[in-house]
Amino acid sequence: MQHRIQTVSSNLTSIAAHSAKVSESGEEITATSEETTAGIEQVSGTAEQQNSAMQEVAGNAESLSQMSEELNSLTKKFRL
Repeated sequence: MQHRIQTVSSNLTSIAAHSAKVSESGEEITATSEETTAGIEQVSGTAEQQNSAMQEVAGNAESLSQMSEELNSLTKKFRL
């Protein structure tokens, strides 16, 4: 009987140790997940900034094109 009690006690101790390891692993996974989420949010923010900058560049290119056409039209009046 004493042997069974020792076996059960040993098994419970082993289960507790493994449970602690599983808990620790879960905490590590949570921390990694949070870091990944933060990285994704940063990349997303950067992509939005790039998109905004590209739209601004496209708008500036359109304005320059219109100015070029107007300037070209004005210079035609001065040609001999």
